[in-house]
Amino acid sequence: MKILRTMHCAVCLAFAAVAGAQPAHPASSSSSCRGSQALSEAARELGLGHTSRARAIANGLRQCRSLTPRYRFDLGLIYGRLHDFPDALALFRSVDANVPSPQAHAYAIALGQFELADYTGAIETLQRLQPQAALDAASANLLAASEAKAGRYQDAYAILVEQVQKNPGEPLGYLNLITLLTDIGQLEQAVKVAGRAVEVFPGNTQMLLVHGAASTAVGRLEDARSDFAAAVKASPALTDPRFFLAVTDYKLGAYDTAADELRAAIASGVVDADLDYLLAECLLKIDRGDSSNAMKELDRAIKSGAPAIQAHALRGKLLLEEGDARAALSDLEKAHRLAPGLRSATYNLARAYAALGRKAEAQPLFEQINQQSVDMVDELNQLRINRVMR
Repeated sequence: MKILRTMHCAVCLAFAAVAGAQPAHPASSSSSCRGSQALSEAARELGLGHTSRARAIANGLRQCRSLTPRYRFDLGLIYGRLHDFPDALALFRSVDANVPSPQAHAYAIALGQFELADYTGAIETLQRLQPQAALDAASANLLAASEAKAGRYQDAYAILVEQVQKNPGEPLGYLNLITLLTDIGQLEQAVKVAGRAVEVFPGNTQMLLVHGAASTAVGRLEDARSDFAAAVKASPALTDPRFFLAVTDYKLGAYDTAADELRAAIASGVVDADLDYLLAECLLKIDRGDSSNAMKELDRAIKSGAPAIQAHALRGKLLLEEGDARAALSDLEKAHRLAPGLRSATYNLARAYAALGRKAEAQPLFEQINQQSVDMVDELNQLRINRVMR
């Protein structure tokens, strides 16, 4: 099961939130170590993406023997944001469980344990806290995530349902519950919960996308289209609403409409190589038998400097179909190198090797694919739906 949204793509933000929720530092007993100043400098360097500098500052501060317990805890947060969880946990455990508060202390330790895949440890840490105080929303969501990762789906479900009931205005509970339901295959229930979330948070782009993605997963494309159109209206500068609206029209057979939506998105300054790729797919449907316009779009996407994985994969496929396997090989090898899990690129690369007589290289790739062909649009759409749903 994927990580629930407590930790989604940004564990550093969660550690930062622990720090941000605490009171100001007490008067320093470690002024010779520049505790407050060094922590601020490390945080600033992290914010700028200078992880090596932040680590150097943190390592230097750690040598100071006169750090107060609170400074040691906050230094642990810096290591957490550096994704150095063993050192973060060592610092958290070196201070009393009341520093800076029982809730924040337990959450920080459980978060580190979660990232080290010690899900049982994270569960035990948070459960030990429960007799002392009710878990706040962040801790409850982390406990649910840990239960799910440990395979205890019923326990995770119970926690998340309780969170939604206790905190109906908190979006994270809905999102995590939808993620859990999706991961255990309860798609209809996920659609229902997502629909409720749209009602509770009207006009919320993320909720609209999740409901649209869930509706897509159960084949309700017209419902999904309504959600995606509303998401475009709410957040026209975001790429996901634009992509999902256009790809849904594509799947509904409205190729001209999808092409117009993609052109409008690109003209408005929305930058995403997948939009250029999808426009090329639309043009292939519109200009049947003529791939010249599609090739122009793919060339433009690739020349933009973006990774353009799908554009490379489709251009390679078209060149292969035109009989130019040698030219196709460059695009397909690059797409496969950038995204080795992309089945469509793997399949067409195998075809290119076979066409060039390189059977020893083609055969292992063919063996990776259980079917003879993979629909590129469906594959990309599913990848992006998975990203939204999880």
